[in-house]
Amino acid sequence: MVFSTSSRNIRLEHDAKTDLTYLHAECQTDFGDYNDYSICLDEHLGVSQEHIPAFDTSKDRTAKALGKTLQSSVDPGTLSLRSTSVLFGRVSSADHVHELIFYLDLLVNNEDGCLVAHAGSTSLLKTAASIKSNERGEMTALLLTPNGKLAASGLSLRGDCEYDDGRLKPLPGNVMKWYVRNCSLDYKGIKGEWSYQWEGGDWQKWQASFEDQLSNANGVMSAEDPNERVDETYPVSCHKQLQKELANLALNMAGVEALQNEASRATAQCVYSSIVATGFLVSNLVFGRAALGYAPALAFIAGSAVQSATGPFVGNPEMRDELAAIAMYRALKNELPTATGISFNELSLLADVDTFSAPAFDFNYIEDLQTYSMELFTKQGIDSSILDDMKYQWENTGWTAMKILMNRTSEDSLKHEFDDHDHDGVDLLPPPPSPSPGPDKKPPPEKKKDDEGDYIGEWTKNMVDIQDQLYLLEPSVGADVEQSTKNALEAIANGLTRLNDLLDYWPDYKGDDATNEKRIQMIQSAIDLVGKGSKTVKGTEEDNSVLDQVTALDEKLVSLTSQFTKEATDEQAELDKLKSELQPAVEKMFADQKIYQSAQNELLAALKKIGEEEHKHGGEATIEGGIRWYKDLLRRRTSALEPFQKAADIANATYLQSEQTVVHLQTRQATLNDIHKRRYAIYRESAKAEMIVRALKMMIEGTKREEKRILSVVDLMSVTLDNLLHIGEPPYHRENRKVEDDLCTAVLAVHRESLVDASFVESARKAVTKVQAWFGDDMPKATQQEIDAIEKNPLYQPS
Repeated sequence: MVFSTSSRNIRLEHDAKTDLTYLHAECQTDFGDYNDYSICLDEHLGVSQEHIPAFDTSKDRTAKALGKTLQSSVDPGTLSLRSTSVLFGRVSSADHVHELIFYLDLLVNNEDGCLVAHAGSTSLLKTAASIKSNERGEMTALLLTPNGKLAASGLSLRGDCEYDDGRLKPLPGNVMKWYVRNCSLDYKGIKGEWSYQWEGGDWQKWQASFEDQLSNANGVMSAEDPNERVDETYPVSCHKQLQKELANLALNMAGVEALQNEASRATAQCVYSSIVATGFLVSNLVFGRAALGYAPALAFIAGSAVQSATGPFVGNPEMRDELAAIAMYRALKNELPTATGISFNELSLLADVDTFSAPAFDFNYIEDLQTYSMELFTKQGIDSSILDDMKYQWENTGWTAMKILMNRTSEDSLKHEFDDHDHDGVDLLPPPPSPSPGPDKKPPPEKKKDDEGDYIGEWTKNMVDIQDQLYLLEPSVGADVEQSTKNALEAIANGLTRLNDLLDYWPDYKGDDATNEKRIQMIQSAIDLVGKGSKTVKGTEEDNSVLDQVTALDEKLVSLTSQFTKEATDEQAELDKLKSELQPAVEKMFADQKIYQSAQNELLAALKKIGEEEHKHGGEATIEGGIRWYKDLLRRRTSALEPFQKAADIANATYLQSEQTVVHLQTRQATLNDIHKRRYAIYRESAKAEMIVRALKMMIEGTKREEKRILSVVDLMSVTLDNLLHIGEPPYHRENRKVEDDLCTAVLAVHRESLVDASFVESARKAVTKVQAWFGDDMPKATQQEIDAIEKNPLYQPS
């Protein structure tokens, strides 16, 4: 089963002790219940630093193989999941910030409730996303690579291979030994005819199976044998599995109750349609394991766009298919190139979608989706008419969005395909408002805890709190600018289209009041649309609220860092003082210890001596004298020992005091050393917060800079447009060709000035074509200069 569509509660778990990262989920078993399971991503995934940083599944480049961890391979706190199953990370350098994306369905599968990593396969049948061949045996394929992206690769059967003993083999050297013709392929393999001579030779039939011939060597098609034999039905089984998973995903996201409830049905149907239609299109672009890897996450993104949209449109039954197409359009336009690493048009070209034909491996996508959906509706007791109401539009919705994507036209053009001309420039699927930082908001990164002391713990909390507030600002950075820029570009593009309409209208222009009024209206309409774009941008240009919040947090960070640095400096000064005091104190303690031991020895010697001298009473003494002698024995001995005892007591007290001083100094030193050692964690958090501030400011400045480019080009265009108002003013004489020359030159000048964005290229191309058809070989010099300037613009060059 596909991991993302058959699992729930998907999350990343970080083991702080080992720094390892685990992918954890509740995975559905073959019996329908769920099993808690996790897999260590460090054992199967790493970050390659070659050329551009990227996640890498190569065995020798996993984090474990490199002796690293995934967490340490990316910027701190950036390893996360997006859209349930898309792994995200960020790698920053001095000059660039690289965002890393990996679709985990390409790496992990759910096998009866257990997460299992795909073994590295070189099988062409298993790792190809599309395969084409011409009759000469020149093959082209899109192949999965270890970084989760697709790579285009070619193989010439004549130039790169030889056919020997019924098998394709790599051709040694660079000698063409055979000729091929009438080649064709399907998912079983490739076949054709071969001969050693092109004319007059004997042609023999041959075929090569994809099961055990041809391989994928890290994104390069090869005639070497693959490392595993894959059954020829593999693409078919992948297709069947994908359609089932898409139907399940669509029903889970749309919701059974929402589909049955008339009030929420239109929205639920829109969610359902956006998911299956997205899956349908992705299935037409890629097949096999690539389709299983990309389609579920992209379909989830499309469904989420509808599910989270605000505003009055999403619940309108009459706009259901239009909104589903827009959600799919956005998912494929914005996410598919990032996921696959190649542009949408390159992908569609290699998959033959430009002719609306299926790939080499032809499947009944829509029929299977409809069949599996009906089975689910029946099982859940949902009225089949609810499905019938939408299922027949899936294919049309998909191809409509595909056409707009391939023509590189705007979202408004997609609306026009559904006869919606009333919502140009209007976001029909507006996302929910970005959350603003606040004390009750839960920040994205986990709070760090310090179990060894309140002092460091409190400082850690202070730094992480700032990071949390900065992270909460990230969604707001450029959000308004992005939307305003998009609206501005569309408005300007529409204005340029109106200028082209002026060229079409000019043959009917007579210079009288009626035609002159229409001329002015067309030019004024273009001016108004361009002005609308400028006004839209200026509105967000003056909004510095996010920058002000970032600046305020930056100032707070600087203040806290300065305070922390001062405390660390004072602490170091105290440690230096303790170090200077401790050594003399230890030396004094040892000296006092020697004095104490000496006094003790003298006391013991005195005790022994007294005992030997007065061992017993002498025999010459009288009985009475003897009694007095024995009665006075203890007093005499105590008196004799008193100076020795006093010296020993003083030495003992002095030694104990010295020892206590040393213990106090050592304890204080150990406490400060422990705090000082753990201060580096705070410096790391401070540096991380500073990095986030720099990144946010760079993001804000970058989006503002791009926004100002629009204002600059609008200023240029406005002058030319104002001049255009006066070209052809009455009295007008058609015989005066200079007016037409000036008109075409001015229109082309506006297009030349607009070429700062690809959105305006198509209208410029149409204008050039119209003017060239107008004048033919008799092109005015100024007009030709404008055409030359347009054609030299890098954006205008064919891709």
